[in-house]
Amino acid sequence: MDITKTLKLGALSWMLLHPFSAFSETSYLGAPGYLSLFDPSSLLKPNKAKYKAAIKQGPPGFYLKNGAAEYPVASSLNERGIWELRLDETRLPPTGDYTLFAHPKKRNKDFVLGYRFRVAGPFVTHSQKDPNSGQVKVSGVYFGNSPTLSIIHSDHGQEVSTPLVISELKNDPTQGTSSFSFSLPNGYAFEEAAIRVDSGSGAGIFKLNADQGKAEGDFIGYEPRGLIEADDADEYAVVSSASGIDGWLMDQITIFMARVLWQDSPLKHLDGMYDVRMYNIRYLTQSAGDKSLVDASGVVVVPVTPKGSSQKLDLLAYQHGTIFEIKRSPSTASAEADLGMAVALSSAMGVVTVVPDYQGLGIAAIGKSVTHPYCQYRPLTRDVGNMLLAVQNMFADPLFKDDPKNQPIPQLSGRLKATGYSEGGYVTLGLGLDLLQNLKTYKLDRFVAMTPGAGPYSMAGTMRDLMVKDSPLPLDGRFYAPYVTITMNNTYKGYRQASDYLEGTYATELPILFNGNHSGEEVNKMMPAIVKNIINKNILDGFIKGDPTSILYNYLDVNDLAKASYPSSLPDRPSIHLIHGGEDDLVPEQNTVYAETQLRTENWQKVDKEVLKTSTEANILKRIKSVPYHVTYFYRWAGSSWRWLKDHN
Repeated sequence: MDITKTLKLGALSWMLLHPFSAFSETSYLGAPGYLSLFDPSSLLKPNKAKYKAAIKQGPPGFYLKNGAAEYPVASSLNERGIWELRLDETRLPPTGDYTLFAHPKKRNKDFVLGYRFRVAGPFVTHSQKDPNSGQVKVSGVYFGNSPTLSIIHSDHGQEVSTPLVISELKNDPTQGTSSFSFSLPNGYAFEEAAIRVDSGSGAGIFKLNADQGKAEGDFIGYEPRGLIEADDADEYAVVSSASGIDGWLMDQITIFMARVLWQDSPLKHLDGMYDVRMYNIRYLTQSAGDKSLVDASGVVVVPVTPKGSSQKLDLLAYQHGTIFEIKRSPSTASAEADLGMAVALSSAMGVVTVVPDYQGLGIAAIGKSVTHPYCQYRPLTRDVGNMLLAVQNMFADPLFKDDPKNQPIPQLSGRLKATGYSEGGYVTLGLGLDLLQNLKTYKLDRFVAMTPGAGPYSMAGTMRDLMVKDSPLPLDGRFYAPYVTITMNNTYKGYRQASDYLEGTYATELPILFNGNHSGEEVNKMMPAIVKNIINKNILDGFIKGDPTSILYNYLDVNDLAKASYPSSLPDRPSIHLIHGGEDDLVPEQNTVYAETQLRTENWQKVDKEVLKTSTEANILKRIKSVPYHVTYFYRWAGSSWRWLKDHN
């Protein structure tokens, strides 16, 4: 699908001529037994008018559509005027991405309510055997109202499945959380068994002994997310990436503006070559805090190669940007900007793209008390490396079936490329320190190239300067100071309690916002304009001066990639193409200037830098809706990354 052909008008002309469009404000997630909410007040003209006209005729019908296939959605209007939508249990749609339509009672033209409706499959997050009763309790999300369960093992390469009886099934229709119990049949050991949970829409396969854990990078299980055809990969990316500017614009503009920003970048030349399949996976990594084994999750995007093909595919590690909420992570979101871009790159480049949620985020974090170690490169790069290892273990595991059509499991080349923006850019550059020294540990032969974008590399320099400014910071960037200080203290525990480093009521009000259930907007609204005012006055002076005895300063210093020392014994170093927007208003370009200087000081031979110009469209969005340049640069960064990575082998 060539989305650029429809872009005949510039952004300003379009907004003047078409002040409203047909998109809804909300993206959706559905699953058997799960309640999706649709608020009509989110509609804007002309769909609000269509909706009001339809209501006068009686309650409209709702359905999902993907290609020619349509699936009914049961609905009821609650006392608050919000529609409660449930998938029709008699005809469940397969897992995948759909468009949500409304159908007026009297046959008029149907209209779109949401372009981003993901039907999710079951995912197991915990399993435990009762030593007394022998019963196994399984917890997770999206099991459905009537799941089927079987225990499976591989016998000479063939899957053998034995149906089991489920008891004590519990579903929370508002959260999607589920649990059930079952008895392990004779002849099966809990430590060696795996189960298949089928919700009717999809099925997931998970090993039972995962919570006891064996080693980092162990593959625990997976849930197929569906197929995206090559012709639709760019459109999927556009619609998903629109979520990146959702906070500033209503959806009727965001999707159009995503197309405009796409058109304004090298991405306009990106064409999908491969159909791709997506999988949510669960694996083991090391906790940032006590160094114990914890489970983590992420998404794998796999190109569909022809049967019998001997082609070996490279791996692409794609690190996402700042996320606060578990529900907005790549594995959980119905639309997520970085995942959309990962799909487009995988389809165009023919690479297996690995998108870690990072520990503390994603579907594996649901119901668990693991904090995301924000901008801490050691645990985060370890998460990336362990997911790369887990994906290779998954492809080699006899329990993994690539898809119902029996497409071949891809062969890997052992070569790695990496990319990421914002926090993801920071983690990507960090891979040059941690992962590069441990290639064999992660079963990799060569780290070829990376394109870190707009990362806060200079933690103790440029970013600390922002934290201690005497003048107000833009509202959208105030979250950074509490996010790094609170999560770093959670890791390093240099202060016994929050009041030792946070001032006054901030010590009680801010930490609770970083448990994965609150948004960045909530954090920004609680922050003062002068962000240094959240720091305990007793330690503020030492932090401002960069006193080496300052615990808070040292938190930033040990994570500062613009001061990092690289061992001279490092193997063949990857080419690095640093990318940053010249007018970045949240993560200043000086971060990349310092990072490049340090890399050259450390004798990194293959490094260069690209400074992105600010587009007319970005200036319009900045002026009329205060969309940060840091957000709109995302598209130009992604286009430059794709163009550069495909040419560096």
